[in-house]
Amino acid sequence: MKPLQLFFNLFFAGSLLLFLNACELEEEKINTDPNIQLSFSTDTVFFDTVFTSLGSITKRFKVYNPSDNALIIDRIELGQQSDSPYSLIINGFESNRLNNTKLFGKDSLLVLVKVRIDPQDQNLPFVVQDSVVFETNGNRQDIKLVSWGQDGFFFRSGGVQPLACNTTWDSLRPYIIYDSLLVPEGCTLEMQAGTRVRLAPGASLFVGGKIKIKGTLDQPVTISGIRNDFPYNETPGQWDGIFFLQSSRDNSIEYAKIKNGNIGLYLGTPDNDNIPDLIVSNTEISNMALSGVQSISSDLTIFNSLIHSCVERSVNIVAGGNYVMQHNTFSALSREVFRDEPSFVMSNFLQLSETEVLAEDLNAVLQNNIIWGRVQDELLLEAISEAGFSVNIEQNIIKSNLSDLEEDNLVNQDPLFYDEFSDDYRLDSLGESPAINAGLQLDIATDLLGKQRDAQPDIGAYEFILEE
Repeated sequence: MKPLQLFFNLFFAGSLLLFLNACELEEEKINTDPNIQLSFSTDTVFFDTVFTSLGSITKRFKVYNPSDNALIIDRIELGQQSDSPYSLIINGFESNRLNNTKLFGKDSLLVLVKVRIDPQDQNLPFVVQDSVVFETNGNRQDIKLVSWGQDGFFFRSGGVQPLACNTTWDSLRPYIIYDSLLVPEGCTLEMQAGTRVRLAPGASLFVGGKIKIKGTLDQPVTISGIRNDFPYNETPGQWDGIFFLQSSRDNSIEYAKIKNGNIGLYLGTPDNDNIPDLIVSNTEISNMALSGVQSISSDLTIFNSLIHSCVERSVNIVAGGNYVMQHNTFSALSREVFRDEPSFVMSNFLQLSETEVLAEDLNAVLQNNIIWGRVQDELLLEAISEAGFSVNIEQNIIKSNLSDLEEDNLVNQDPLFYDEFSDDYRLDSLGESPAINAGLQLDIATDLLGKQRDAQPDIGAYEFILEE
């Protein structure tokens, strides 16, 4: 090669290198300054109660590069490495350790975290901790991972598992129903105060015999889904329901909180008497994807109870039966639920097909209840002549367009709940609710919170107490 040509070639290569260096973007230049640190969307990833042997939901956090230039994250890994109960997905890569990760200037990456906790044979919840460690330019930073682990009694049979006859559950550990359970005919399941029952998606409790739920004001029995983290703690449809089969009799539920299923209580126990097959008292049923209570040709008593925030119906009674409902609050005010049909339905028939109708006599007593919601008519009474229909509706607050309700009912008078947006359905603190002192004197001495009712009781599940 001639000297002149060699000179031009070297000159061109040098100029090209200078040009490329000059064109390198600021966010792609590597910053090795040890004073530059990553920033994070949180300093702690917290999992609420996670049952052992069941994986958690996935939580996430973001990692930010505050510099205008790129950073090389030398190491991202779990502090306990292979011994950790946690697992990571880092920017789409399922790995608990990544090396030499380039993060451009002002850019971020996403880290997903899950936890699966081994049984510890402990009754009380225990803490499970680790951290996600980041090393950049000699700096070590970490995000704390914290979970509450909880051992439980697990039912996983792959189908419907019959319980041992005459079983008692207590409050020591939760009972985790992963598939479904059956209380056999002639047998009893007793749930003592403080019992916790958690059902997985698709799981149900079938009652062929009977259940006795014996919660207390201070230690109610709780029945809900297996996920208690936000937003699952208030999400309907996480399990199917509690189904009372035709052979079931003499059931009672006292001081329970039943939430986040499809149907809270399904009663299908037709017989030839009017003796209650189920008595529900001092109980809250909420956030059901279908109905709080659904009953077909059955005998049911409910008093001092709150049913609210159900997607379709608070109460759905069809094909007759015998019902007594006193001092209850049925609220359909949830902002997340959009309905155009009544939330409280009572009828003496059920349309089985285009040509087949099941019709049975319906007898009901409704006293001192609040039936309220967002649509114009929250009460639907339906009857056909093939069966009897007797409904005694006294001293209730009802949102309704029905013209034949007894005059002693307070129709379309807002009960003025304390804070409906927080699901607090006590009567307002100013003492202006029309429910106050408007009820019948019934033999129900205390309200849902255990407060004494006075000689002129209030309508609904709560007695108004003036706050001093």
